[in-house]
Formats: sequence, structure tokens, C-alpha cells
Amino acid sequence: MNVEDIKFMMRVFIKYRNHYFKVRTGKECLPEIRGNLEVTNAFLPQQEILFDSNTKLFISHCGQNSLTEAIYAGVPLICIPNSGDQFYNSSLVEHLGIGIYVLLIVKDEKGNPIIDEEGNYLKNKNFQNDFRNALNEMFNNLLVKFQNFASILIVFQ
Repeated sequence: MNVEDIKFMMRVFIKYRNHYFKVRTGKECLPEIRGNLEVTNAFLPQQEILFDSNTKLFISHCGQNSLTEAIYAGVPLICIPNSGDQFYNSSLVEHLGIGIYVLLIVKDEKGNPIIDEEGNYLKNKNFQNDFRNALNEMFNNLLVKFQNFASILIVFQ
């Protein structure tokens, strides 16, 4: 993911003032850090964060370890894959109904974003899966779906 994509995501996160985001990326990507964002390039204790009762969502590249830890902790996912098994894992997450597979920022043929931070499409193009819509869908719907899935898992153990 490039610096501009990361900055775009942070501008979207800032709009969710009632939510707190812990982000692991280079601080040089974000010259202005605001209240609901904690940004670091240091190691984060992922399992500790996932098992915290305040953690409601995990935005991940969806590598095998991250996927396994999120499922074990019962935390729904927004998957933004980069390479390797991450694409398959992201598809699996969406198929199981425990997360969403996101095409982060839809761009035109010249590499320019075609949506703004408000989720409005530039040039009036009709594209799906922009980040803001996925985030809204996750906050509004996915927690209920995941709770249903988790209760099914408990029955079969």
C-alpha cells in the first residue's frame, strides 16, 4: 500500500470520532496525527489488542497468522490483501461472513483515486467496494453476522 492510500485511509478514520484506531505504519506517512488515531511503526501486541473487549474490528492484510488470531479472538475483519495467501484468505473471510474483502481505493487508468473521503465518486463512475462504504457496512452489519457465526462455532465444539 502506498503512502497516498494510507493517508486516504487516515482521513476516513478521523471522521469516525466515536471510534479509536490503533495503526501500525510509518509515522512519516502521517504528518498530522489527530485525536482518535494512534500511529506507530513499532511492534504492536496483536493478540493482546484482539482479545481486548474494546476491540470491535480488525483491519488487516489478512495473512494466515492475522486471520487465525482474529478468528480465535472473535473479531470481525476488513481485509485489504497485498500478496500471496492474503487474497485467498480475504475471499474466505467474506465467504464465511466474518468480514469484508476490500479493494482499498479504486483508481482510474492513470492511478488517480475516483472516490473522495466522503465516499462520493469522482467523474460519476459507478464502482463498488470503496473503503468508506466497506467501513460503514462493517460497523452497521458485520458484528451481528459474526455473532451468529461465533454461536454456531460454539455449538460444534
